[in-house]
Amino acid sequence: SRRDFVRASALGALLAGAGTMPWWRQLMGLKRPKTKASSRGAGDELPTAQSLASEPKRKSAETDVNPSGLLKVEVGAVATDQAGDQVVLLIDRKEKKILPIWIGPAEAFAIAMALSGKKPLRPLTHDLLNTVIKALDGKVVRVIVVRMKEHTYYANIVLKRGKQVKTIDARPSDSIALALRAKAPIYLTPEVQQFMEPVTPKRRLKRT
Repeated sequence: SRRDFVRASALGALLAGAGTMPWWRQLMGLKRPKTKASSRGAGDELPTAQSLASEPKRKSAETDVNPSGLLKVEVGAVATDQAGDQVVLLIDRKEKKILPIWIGPAEAFAIAMALSGKKPLRPLTHDLLNTVIKALDGKVVRVIVVRMKEHTYYANIVLKRGKQVKTIDARPSDSIALALRAKAPIYLTPEVQQFMEPVTPKRRLKRT
């Protein structure tokens, strides 16, 4: 539809200015596995280790030691596969591994907007959520992709207000979009880490 075309064009324009173009170009041929691992609700080449290492690091609000057993990752890019579906890439720069999670177009737009550093004329849903948390004297401590069940990833948002700490169940896509706005770190549990793939030339995504 015309609305979908406009949304796709806007997403492409955002990605072009988000500092993720090297990823975008190399992932245009990415195929969505038949038994995909997606955000709740055989592929082509992945980025090379060289391009992975060249991407700039993004600062987070938390700089302490990783919680026990968790792996800290970064949002490498948002890309589109051959079917036109969006995928967010979480990367471990040290081990040069990647975790692709297929997400919806609205969430892809929200993540791409945060990566680009551009601000909408009016707050998006994740901007509003971040503002509300701050207004209530709260803080997004971290986001954790905790498990995968029936080819779907699940995540937790850890919030802190004073001495109170709350863990909220959420989709990885929404969690990532919020974490980028709150400058909060993103982690993977050991259960999820096993689905990461090495980033090497000619590497193909494994079906999960």
